[in-house]
Amino acid sequence: MKADLLYEQRKTAIHLIRSGLSKHEVASRLHRSHGWVYTWWSRYNKNKDFTDLRSHSKAPKHIPRKIGEEIRREIKIARSELEAEKSEGKTKVYIGVESVRERLKTKGLRKIPSTKSIERILKESGMRKRYGVENKQIKALPQKTKAHTTTKIMESSHKKAITNP
Repeated sequence: MKADLLYEQRKTAIHLIRSGLSKHEVASRLHRSHGWVYTWWSRYNKNKDFTDLRSHSKAPKHIPRKIGEEIRREIKIARSELEAEKSEGKTKVYIGVESVRERLKTKGLRKIPSTKSIERILKESGMRKRYGVENKQIKALPQKTKAHTTTKIMESSHKKAITNP
């Protein structure tokens, strides 16, 4: 809804400029800054097209350091291979992030991501496993009772009375 109102206001600004008003007059009439009017006038002037007045995404079009799909696939394949070797049980095989990284090096990959990036990719794809955590029992801490805290308060006030006569 707000985007439509902004679009209409931008179109109005262009119509007013094309009808002969100065950019300063348009800015004061629409209660906008001079920079705002100049920005939309220059965007309109590029192609002489009103569709250029619509809001554009400010998100980056290209992320230069983003890890490509090919490398992501290789990470998943390496992890899967390591898991398969571990399940066969012939030798002791580690399947952690460092092992995945080493496997990628042996495959000859040039741009190997950091361990943190590999961990994030494995987590996103649901391939991260936390061995031993789900089977451990957590000891419950003793619950504090009202009598227990009252006794502690009485003991501390008794110690103060003895040390400060």
